[in-house]
Amino acid sequence: MPNRRDFFKALGGALGAGILTAAGGTISPPRPAGAAEPPLPSAYAYQKLISSGDALPGGQTLSFLPGPVMINDTGKVIFYAKDSSEVMGLYEIDLNDPADKRTVVRAGDTLADGSTVGHVYGMDTNPSGAVAVLAYTFPSDGNSNQGLHGAYLERGGSGLQAAATFNQAISGTGYSFGGHFKDLCLHGNDDLSLVAYYTTPGQGAGRMGLVHLPGASNQNGSVLVNSPNLIHGQEGEVGGLGLLHVNHRGDYVLQAYKPSGGALAVSSQAGEVAAPLRQESVLVKGNVYTSKASGYVSLAWPQFPEPGGPPPSGEIIYGPRISASSEPAYVVHVTDERQTLVIQNRTIISSGDLAPAGWPVLSVSPPNCSPDGLYYFTLTGYSDDQNVFQLIVHNGSQARVMLTMLDTLGDKRIINLLWGQHTEQADSAGRLAFVAEWDDQATQSLMLASPA
Repeated sequence: MPNRRDFFKALGGALGAGILTAAGGTISPPRPAGAAEPPLPSAYAYQKLISSGDALPGGQTLSFLPGPVMINDTGKVIFYAKDSSEVMGLYEIDLNDPADKRTVVRAGDTLADGSTVGHVYGMDTNPSGAVAVLAYTFPSDGNSNQGLHGAYLERGGSGLQAAATFNQAISGTGYSFGGHFKDLCLHGNDDLSLVAYYTTPGQGAGRMGLVHLPGASNQNGSVLVNSPNLIHGQEGEVGGLGLLHVNHRGDYVLQAYKPSGGALAVSSQAGEVAAPLRQESVLVKGNVYTSKASGYVSLAWPQFPEPGGPPPSGEIIYGPRISASSEPAYVVHVTDERQTLVIQNRTIISSGDLAPAGWPVLSVSPPNCSPDGLYYFTLTGYSDDQNVFQLIVHNGSQARVMLTMLDTLGDKRIINLLWGQHTEQADSAGRLAFVAEWDDQATQSLMLASPA
């Protein structure tokens, strides 16, 4: 049987048509008594938005969909695509008129500040339809040896404007942005939160921090967490920061890494606790509006393992997610061969458990949290000498299967589904956007799933 690493690059997969009740075992233990959960949709309708060989704006055709897709509450789907000239770009489809497609940005484009886009490596959207990207750009003098990273924001489809670039001052802090931006999250009021390097005047390498820019304007910015930095109330320090997710309340979850030298101690102050994790991985929680000082963090791990709770050790390799109700959802790599999905502080399913179809689970995708309180994730396994996948919808207590490998959607059977590669794959209407791969082994489609 193939090792779980054989499926690592799939990050998700699920296939099929319609929705089935989960069969073959319980996906998660019952939710605590008294807790309410949103209803599970009874069925979904599926629509192809664009497929391999279809026209893209600018006269090119679609060649390849790498997987990252976003959807927002204005009815726009934003996605990465490579065109027939082998150039990557970020495109938008209006669900009110799927024939209405536009280019957000494409490698080689000239931005408003005169710089030229080398490539885009991060993106986000918010319910009001604004789009933010991380891009590697070259200056207007054309010097290809002086490329820099930066964050750019677009409102109302009016084109990308620089929001945070190298050496730009973070007003009110005495800091300036450094030369690398690792992740971003665009949330309410077009606020922008960035995991980025920053420096002080005369400082060399600088630090990596979580930086919040209200209104993405670089006014009254703040550094919320930085590394290396002593964790408040803990005998340990954050050695590095990773991927970020912020919800509409400003609550966030953030990957962090602790330098070698032992487990984090447990603090009795302010209810902050941290369990030892395998080597270095911790999960940081906070709020971008209420944090008072850099380094004040809470750790989303129990003081002592509880039956049905999160694993007491492991690594958070995928980006963590936070729901609209501010509950973290994430995958823990307990060992190289075992992954565990944690939702609402409970273990939902792990490698070795049975998927609803009855085969043993090898890997679990990062979950997506919808605004209406549902969670979506994929299970990957191996059965009858082939890779198998299922896409699951979960409400915190019950689960249903949305898609299974070789289900038929329209005139094709699906053999893979690229899921969990972005945080915003579900909108407040319960619609999902994802990339499907078909059994002709040559065609991909950008898909929309809508509750029926």
